[in-house]
Amino acid sequence: METIWFGESDGKTQIEQLMALNDLSDDDEDSNIPNNTDAAENEKKDQQKPILENSGHEVNNTEDRPVREEFVSDFDTIRERKQAERSRSLKRKKDRDSIENDDLIEELLQRMRQAASQDRLLNVAGKPATKKIAILHQVMPQLIKKDLQHDLLCHNVLCVLTDWIAPLPNRALPCLQIREGVLKLLLNFPTIDKCYLKQSGIGKAVMYLYKHPDETKVNRDRAHVLITGWFRSVYNISTSFNGMSLEERRQHDLQHLSSACSKPPVAVVVQSTPPVCQPDFWLFTPKKDIIRPGDKGWSYRARVPRQSDKVYIVRPKPKIEVNIGTYRSKKQLNRYELCWKRFNESKRQSKARPLVDLSIEGAKLRDN
Repeated sequence: METIWFGESDGKTQIEQLMALNDLSDDDEDSNIPNNTDAAENEKKDQQKPILENSGHEVNNTEDRPVREEFVSDFDTIRERKQAERSRSLKRKKDRDSIENDDLIEELLQRMRQAASQDRLLNVAGKPATKKIAILHQVMPQLIKKDLQHDLLCHNVLCVLTDWIAPLPNRALPCLQIREGVLKLLLNFPTIDKCYLKQSGIGKAVMYLYKHPDETKVNRDRAHVLITGWFRSVYNISTSFNGMSLEERRQHDLQHLSSACSKPPVAVVVQSTPPVCQPDFWLFTPKKDIIRPGDKGWSYRARVPRQSDKVYIVRPKPKIEVNIGTYRSKKQLNRYELCWKRFNESKRQSKARPLVDLSIEGAKLRDN
């Protein structure tokens, strides 16, 4: 068999052989490509199936899974526990303080009752009543405490105060210091309920002091303020004019007119006939002589002006209806004027001022 070397054969035959080999390799590759693509697609489908199954299973698990509780740190739990303990301790302390206040109030009122009863016994025996005045400086500092006044009212302190300012068996008034202290205390008390006023009878005792001839003027004024205030609270009379309209205020003024000024005004009859001129008779009446300084009956001291008896209730309606709110006290600048004003201010501020103001005439100069 004759061997043919690659370089010795004909060029045409070599080219044909190479082309045949390339055609065979291309056919093999074309036949393998569809098989490879089909396999890849099958592998992808197989991989996607378990993923979808897992995802569906996860969705179902999230629906069936219980809600996870939020994480709470130890610091938050300790803080909540401390706050609860503090609130319980404050409540316990408040209850303890209220119990202590109740005991203190009961002891205080018991001492005041005993002092009042002892003073009555001493007065009957003809001896000076000194028990209430002896403990006055100890009782008043406790009674004037604002935080105890509500509890004092609940413990019927008004009954005890009634016994203190009530007249003694011989119709004598208590000590002046006791009356002043109790009236001042009642003025500083909060609004007292009607049931406490009726139950204690404090109004009758204060009224007795108000009408007593031996009572001082200052205490009478205090008693008058107390009586008027309690009267309004009992009969639900409001004297606050803030919530009243103009017509309600006028009606209130008309109702409180004095008997002399409460007469209905006389209607003026307008005559249809023309008026007749009457002679001036006042020109011929003798005039009263005016007393001047130095004349008989002249007083050299200042006179107190008399109180006017006129009540200004009827207010005439204004003939000119003007809305005062429409007028402005200052002219409003328009947009152009505001811009021009700001420009002038900025221009004035931007100018460099000298350190020392110099005058051309030489004013404000002094020789060194």
